[in-house]
Amino acid sequence: MSYTENLSASEKMILHEAPVLVTILIAGADGDMDDSEKKEADHLIKFRAGLSRNPLLEDYYQEVERNFDELYKSFTAKLPEEVDKRSTTISNRLEMLNNILPKTSPKFAKALYDDLKDFAKHIAEASGGIKWMNFATVSEEEQMWIGLEMLVDPGASF
Repeated sequence: MSYTENLSASEKMILHEAPVLVTILIAGADGDMDDSEKKEADHLIKFRAGLSRNPLLEDYYQEVERNFDELYKSFTAKLPEEVDKRSTTISNRLEMLNNILPKTSPKFAKALYDDLKDFAKHIAEASGGIKWMNFATVSEEEQMWIGLEMLVDPGASF
């Protein structure tokens, strides 16, 4: 079964936008989207498209990889520049996944949920500043969003 089998075209679009939105949400949380965060996102997408830690997600990341740069440019151009408005807009869009993920297989939904949270952590650490004792620092603003609290854990019910 394809992970998109039961989804409408708009639901598929939102699902595939998620890594782009997470990247912009975390990278822009401190008001400064820098190249290291975008480069980390590119690296994560390419890696996960080819050698995902979870085979359930390889097809998903291959699809995401096809349009990542185009979507990133499009969203950064049209989202509000003001940090709080941009973050709220992205959060609301990501929240739509709570109605979409249950339409996919439970294993895929849980894998993607966990992976998006890990993705957010990697983006935050990409420009988090000084590494101290092998721990990357994360800005206070990024820390506020890193847990992707707008998402409901689809694995919580099983």
